[in-house]
Amino acid sequence: MNNQLLELFFSCSNLKNLDILSKSDPQVFCYLYNDTDKSWQLCAKTEKLNNNLNPKFKETWVVQYTPHLGEQRVMFKVFDIDPNTALNHDDFLGSTLTTLEQIVNRKTFSDDLLSKRGNIHGQIHVNCEPLSLNSDKVLFTLRGKNLTKMDWGPLAKSDPYFVVSRDSTDTTTSSSSGATQLNLYKSEVIDRNLNPIWECASITLDKLCLGDMNRPFKITVYDHDKMKSDDMIGYAVVSMMNMRMAYDNNTSLQLTGPHAKKSELLVLTFSVQRAIPYMPVWSTGTGSSNMNNPVPQQQLPMQPQPTAFSPPAYSGAPANVYGSNVGPPAYGVPPTTAYGAIYPPQTPPMYNPYGGSQPQQPPAYGFVQPQQQPQQQMASPPQYNQPPPPQYNQPPAYNQPPQYDQPPQYQ
Repeated sequence: MNNQLLELFFSCSNLKNLDILSKSDPQVFCYLYNDTDKSWQLCAKTEKLNNNLNPKFKETWVVQYTPHLGEQRVMFKVFDIDPNTALNHDDFLGSTLTTLEQIVNRKTFSDDLLSKRGNIHGQIHVNCEPLSLNSDKVLFTLRGKNLTKMDWGPLAKSDPYFVVSRDSTDTTTSSSSGATQLNLYKSEVIDRNLNPIWECASITLDKLCLGDMNRPFKITVYDHDKMKSDDMIGYAVVSMMNMRMAYDNNTSLQLTGPHAKKSELLVLTFSVQRAIPYMPVWSTGTGSSNMNNPVPQQQLPMQPQPTAFSPPAYSGAPANVYGSNVGPPAYGVPPTTAYGAIYPPQTPPMYNPYGGSQPQQPPAYGFVQPQQQPQQQMASPPQYNQPPPPQYNQPPAYNQPPQYDQPPQYQ
């Protein structure tokens, strides 16, 4: 695994509660050490999850792994984010130091979060997966049906949203540790609705099921709560083939769980959006083959260029756009000179240092090509005999008004 992009997924467990009336609102900050400046640089951060001591974050960190550059030390810090307050040291939950090499070798990295005094405030889990260049997307729209009422009160219902997750590619870690489930997508929250219709979800095919149409993933429906942890309504383990069949046959996906009851999911829309493939261009030189350059250069596909109208070349006077013999007459002017056109001058022959009217290749067998002298810019191009423009009769002049006799001049 050399010189490739990695996607890191984050989750935490057993975090310390720093709030009094509620639970902590954790958020992970990712730092990368810069050997040039000898400093830590903030590169990425996850979203904030409210009232959760065992969060599984949806936001990931995409980083380039280049082992020949050195260790590539990374640091992860977890803070308790309080609304409308500035971030201070009292909100610090813990941090851990490691390298990208250790994360790649383990695939599932877990370590304790240590406070400034060295106390353990929980654990952080980092899952590493190579980022694929396949950008095909899965688009689907889900609708909840007969969801369970999770809130109390005569007018209360549920505030549902769903999360799409799957197991990590690392099979050495058991699912009981809570580090193998990767959250891939989280929908919006719809308030007080037991039959919601969520917005269309968009997930890359490689990220959802690693390109396997039969690989299972999980869709979990939650009830959002502001003052406590979100309650799970139910979940469904499906695959791409299951969702396609549910959409084609207009059937529902039954949710399972202790609070699911008669809750169902309907697939309103389902499609796979194919991305435009990149056209590989093999970089080769003179006398070389493709084997000398095994890595193709990525190039965007050529797009059709719009054809634009090219106006006639201007050579001192506007050319006749209708041709030499055709064209509409303009106010009595013959067609050959419509709009004041004249014959354009002929193009002078191309300069050839070897003589002749057409450029030729230099002779072979050791002939040394003479050094071409810089051409002097001509003051004006040679004038060729042009056919005289035809003379046309001028329109007759109108009669001048009669001249009246001047009155006599008195002395």
